[in-house]
Amino acid sequence: MPWQTYTNDVAHELLPSGEWAYPIVVITVQRQAGKTALVAGSSTHRCLSGPDRECWYTAQHRADARDNFMKLAKKIRRSPFAPPFAKIRESNGSESISFPTGSAYGLFAPSEEALHGKATAKVDIDEVWTFNQVEGDALLQAIMPTFATVDGQLWIYSTAGTAESTWLRALVDAGRLAAESGATTGMAYFESSIPDDVDPADLAAVAAHHPATGYTLRPRALADAARIMKPGEFARAYGNRWPAGAAESAIPALIWSLQTDTATALPGPGGAAIAFEVGQGGADAAIVAGWRDPAGMAHVELLDVRDGTSWLPARMAALAAALEPRATVYDRLGPAVAVGDEVTRAGVDAQPATFDDLAGAASAFLAGLAERRLWYRPHPALDAAVAAAVRRDVGDRWVWGRKGAYSVAALIAATLAVWAFDHAPPPPEPFHVR
Repeated sequence: MPWQTYTNDVAHELLPSGEWAYPIVVITVQRQAGKTALVAGSSTHRCLSGPDRECWYTAQHRADARDNFMKLAKKIRRSPFAPPFAKIRESNGSESISFPTGSAYGLFAPSEEALHGKATAKVDIDEVWTFNQVEGDALLQAIMPTFATVDGQLWIYSTAGTAESTWLRALVDAGRLAAESGATTGMAYFESSIPDDVDPADLAAVAAHHPATGYTLRPRALADAARIMKPGEFARAYGNRWPAGAAESAIPALIWSLQTDTATALPGPGGAAIAFEVGQGGADAAIVAGWRDPAGMAHVELLDVRDGTSWLPARMAALAAALEPRATVYDRLGPAVAVGDEVTRAGVDAQPATFDDLAGAASAFLAGLAERRLWYRPHPALDAAVAAAVRRDVGDRWVWGRKGAYSVAALIAATLAVWAFDHAPPPPEPFHVR
């Protein structure tokens, strides 16, 4: 997928409440594209545009962060903000730039203990490709609580990583999904990279997709790098292309983790739809309820999941009697077709979904997650199904693929449950006797 032209201008957009529309900003670009200048400039602006703001910066190691910080300090000294306008501290361990607004920009070490007790307006993490999932999660544990009392933003910058760059890969997957779906809250995502069909050996094509070409990138420097670097590393560094083996997730783990909801209760009779699905070979089955709240947010809850299918008809009949669902559906093109008739004979008005229904439901489910309009009650079986999710392309559309090492029955049922609620006939109007 060619992401090289994707940009947007919404990182600073505000909601009507005055809060940031995008609390997370991810920027992934080629090397020598001006990333460090952007980090320094945006944070200096944040400090100058408001009072008493704490802004912080880190990179793969504190020493690397210090090197970039010292470059900013030199620029400040040569600018209209030179001391005594700004106060610059350069001693190792206490580096900071303080402004007359009372705001300051400082360094922190990339560790779980960092920023403890702080209230931050902006946090920058540079060269994120060097962090694995465990290290990235630890950083989030350190950073996100600092936004509890201050409406802050986390800005993440990096070039594409390697197969070990699992944390960045999850962020890229989440950002691309948000961009595809046109999400207007949550994550602002910016990427500049060469398309999949560009040969990294074609230096003219690589240069054409590098944002610094014609500005600061020297053509000879690009040619020299191509001569001495391995082709894959050159494509990663100067094309911002991920290597083979760093596969894109169907449902990014980051986006999924943000959508948990343990507070919203399953509606009473008539307030939800139900879907059931069966795993490959009838190995297991899952039942999921889907509904929308008064604000239009979609919700799903896994009601039951067990091995085999013999239990399914009786359980469906009991749930149908208790919940009086607006609609009950299953996938007639998959393993559930063998159980659908039994569920119907048990007294449940179960309707089969077509391929068109499945394709539309899957796309809508993914878009709902990306736009933060779909929430789920946590359940291990649903989490595992999402982790195993893959897309199966059929022509110019796609559905969830079933042929994996783990059953995705719970995910397919969840997808269909929301679709069934949205496509169910409206509830009857109350009858009033005159």
